[in-house]
Amino acid sequence: MGVGLIMGAWLFLSPGSEPSAAVAGDRVGVVAHRGAGGGASPVDRPPENSLAACQWGWARAPWVECDVMLSGDGAVVSTHDFSTKRFADRDVVVTESSLETLQELDMGSWKDPRWKGTRISTLGEILEAMPADRGIVIEIKSGPEAAAPVAKAIASAGVRPDQVMIISFNLDTMRAVKQKCPGVSTMWLMSFKHEVRGEDTKTWTVSWRTGPGRGVSRKSVADIDALVATAVQEGFDGLDTTVAQPPGLTSRLSAAGLFHGVWTINDPGVAVRLARSGVNEITTDHPEAIREALADAGFEVGRWNRRREIPPGTDE
Repeated sequence: MGVGLIMGAWLFLSPGSEPSAAVAGDRVGVVAHRGAGGGASPVDRPPENSLAACQWGWARAPWVECDVMLSGDGAVVSTHDFSTKRFADRDVVVTESSLETLQELDMGSWKDPRWKGTRISTLGEILEAMPADRGIVIEIKSGPEAAAPVAKAIASAGVRPDQVMIISFNLDTMRAVKQKCPGVSTMWLMSFKHEVRGEDTKTWTVSWRTGPGRGVSRKSVADIDALVATAVQEGFDGLDTTVAQPPGLTSRLSAAGLFHGVWTINDPGVAVRLARSGVNEITTDHPEAIREALADAGFEVGRWNRRREIPPGTDE
């Protein structure tokens, strides 16, 4: 089923404007964004998406998110950008470079001298370092060709399926992941915007990607029913979306038995309002502050699988 093209003219949804769907005591997942490397600041945090950043994040959150893509020789490496210009001592195209070349780069000095010599990590290295009571959210930036190498890295590291979630904007990648990574939870990423179309009329649009490599950007007027139906038909466990979103999305996902994750939330008050509206998972650059705010509001912050409860004693 394709993503639909028509949606009613709905009003903008600010976080928490839906009727409260969750109550104190409900469980909310907190995900450390890119290992909570925090972009260019604060400088005392390890560089984003590095092994050190993931370890920093696991010390502060039940889940860590990292971005991965295929190098030129097929290695699964942890990086958000397709070019190393922003965060390395030399600018190379990740997807055209060998793992050996990529691991020769200094990926840390850009942030602070203390991180000089930090190198790009493989997904396998990160998975092997993951504590038994923590989980990882893997965002695949590449196309469907990355599904098999990612599955191989997961299997080789010996981590449990309940420790892994895979997300991607690329619908074809997500379909391939369902085939190659059975038992692993999946969340389809998408971005919503409330923009003017026509004569000063605001309409919700949704963006995602399809195809190999970086994929092709797709955009349409948002149809929540069609999006939910696609997620159900494809066997995904939920949607991972921008905080700006059409009204009714969270409750519609819940009614269909799907989870709703939201990114990237750094305001504790917004995080609490989202949790109260029924959002199941919050990705943040500041996991400590978000966890504290959720706990103070009466929510349980833990790690659980999207389909199967983790056995007692393995949560925090």
